[in-house]
Amino acid sequence: MPRVRKYLTTQAGFDDAAWRAWQINWLSRGLTAMETRLARDPATGVFCHGDQVTIADICVAGIVAVGKVFKFEAADIPTVNRIVERCEAIEAFARANPMRQTGAPV
Repeated sequence: MPRVRKYLTTQAGFDDAAWRAWQINWLSRGLTAMETRLARDPATGVFCHGDQVTIADICVAGIVAVGKVFKFEAADIPTVNRIVERCEAIEAFARANPMRQTGAPV
């Protein structure tokens, strides 16, 4: 994201409001598409693909974590939120939370 932000703010003329709108647009679209896919797929279980954590769950949890860092909450994504809540209950996910890392914003 830092490279994208740098490009958009220096080359494309985005101010802070335009940058925020860009973030919200693409995070919303991505999470909404993910919700549609997961809600319709009969293979969706406790996690994205059944009842075991896969790379898909790591990716979904990471995208939602980025959204939280940018103070963005997506609406109408109950399946995604349910899966992320299950992931966050796992110690390894909790330890990896970006807000728990050195240098994280207060």
